Amino acid sequence: HANQSCPRRLGANWSPRLGAWDRSEIEIVHVNELKGGARTAAYMLQYDSVHGKWGTHDCREAADGKSFTVDGKPVGFSASNTIEGVPWKDLGCDMVMECTGNFLTTKVLQPYLDGGVKRVVVSAPVKEPSVLNVVMGVNDDQLTT
Repeated sequence: HANQSCPRRLGANWSPRLGAWDRSEIEIVHVNELKGGARTAAYMLQYDSVHGKWGTHDCREAADGKSFTVDGKPVGFSASNTIEGVPWKDLGCDMVMECTGNFLTTKVLQPYLDGGVKRVVVSAPVKEPSVLNVVMGVNDDQLTT
């Protein structure tokens, strides 16, 4: 488990309302989302169509129009349709949540690792025997740090 005093810096490729936003051991520093820009990403985070309004959190487009804030904290934003189009490591991301559903083999996920990301968590099943597909509460004890 992550050290509470040193959060993992996380990037998200597509940004649904992730439970990671509310975890102190994780700091989300960048979101890549193709549709709508930073204003829409902030709005979609604030007002989820399934879960409703996100508590008392304040999500809004930053003054520069190129990023957004969550409770005043800046979150980088990009709109690249390729993994290589986002400099994840340069943005400070140790780990990326791959939530597009488009990258589901180790071959197509490799650019994340080649670009310096230490770990990629994919929100859809990766159908390769060498990949650990984790279901929280079922086999998450197999995860290593």
